[in-house]
This record gives sequence, structure tokens and C-alpha cells, in this order.
Amino acid sequence: MQLHELIGKKITNIYQWVEYEYYGVDYGECVIELDNNLIIEFPFDHYKTDKEVYPGELSDKAVSLFKDLSDIAFYHLDKDGKPIPETKKEVTVVTYSFWQRVQNFLLYGEKPVAMRKIIKKIQSYKADYIENKCKYIKDSTITDVLFFGTNEKAWIELDNGYLITEVCAGMNGTGRVGVHIHKNLVQLIKDKGWNFIRFSEQHLPAS
Repeated sequence: MQLHELIGKKITNIYQWVEYEYYGVDYGECVIELDNNLIIEFPFDHYKTDKEVYPGELSDKAVSLFKDLSDIAFYHLDKDGKPIPETKKEVTVVTYSFWQRVQNFLLYGEKPVAMRKIIKKIQSYKADYIENKCKYIKDSTITDVLFFGTNEKAWIELDNGYLITEVCAGMNGTGRVGVHIHKNLVQLIKDKGWNFIRFSEQHLPAS
């Protein structure tokens, strides 16, 4: 598959697997599903005119990053490593019309009140939540590919401005391995600088 064939394709899934080596180097791999049927690898970060995109293999260890797009919870732990419980109050306010108040007084002898608060205690665990940005990647369309000339993978630009790449290796505990997401080009330039080649600006033939 040629690089230009990526443009206009929809990302319908991303699969990832990571192997952890404690006090060593973590290693992983990500593959992209396009239009619900084609699996590819992230392109390598070196530009050439006849650049190919390699087909990807879906490992038995791979999990979908789109399986659960809800925000990610990081639970607070106590000294024993257990989540810290907390009690929250859910307050529901019920209002009564004039005739409802009269009716309640006549039927039940209740003291007429305009409103009543119903307090429900909810047991949960103390946590901080981080937005799951994968929800912005699912079903987005590839519009361009950016090359910084590193030994890593190229950045794929999407129609909503988001950019994604893959990091295959990193020191254990750093969380670097896997898909990296930037919200927009400004964020990416702040991180990587201006020295990149934009595929769409190379005016390559369509075939």
C-alpha cells in the first residue's frame, strides 16, 4: 500500500499490546484498522517518494483502544495499596405546587412545604479522571502524514486536527510505549519543533 492511499481513509480501530519488563525496557506495538477491513502499521518516520505502508498483524495479545472510550480513572491508594473509599451525597430537590401542598395537608396531615430535599449517600472510591482522547480518534479521517526524520514513527494528521503516532519502546514505568495523541498541530510543534515534512506539500502523483 502506497502512502498516498492513506489519505481519506477512516480509522475504525486501533489495537495495542505492551510487554512490561520491570526495571528494564517496555516494548509494544500498535496497528490501525482502516474502514473496518484493512490492518496497517504506523508508517516509519523517514520520508521518501515511493514510501510504502506495511500491512499489520493483529496479535492475540492486542486489545482495542476503542473498546471503552469513557474517561480514565486513577484511584487514590492508601499505604496498603488499596483504593480509598469516600461517601458522596446526591441531592434531589422536589418542589410542590400550592394545590399539592393543600392536598398533602388534607390527606396526610403533612406540614405544607414548597420543596423537599432528598439526600442519597453514594459509596465510591476517591479518584482523579483524565479525558480519554481516543474518543476523538475513532471514525476520524486521515488527511496528512508528518515526518520529523527520527528513528520512530511518523505522525498521522486527522480531519479534526488531532495527530497520532506510536512509540514502540521506553523505560519501564514511564508510560511512553503505545499510541501518543496531540490535540492539534500547535501542541505537536511545541513538543517536536518545526522541522518536519508534510506529505501533502510534496505534490506527489496520485499513483
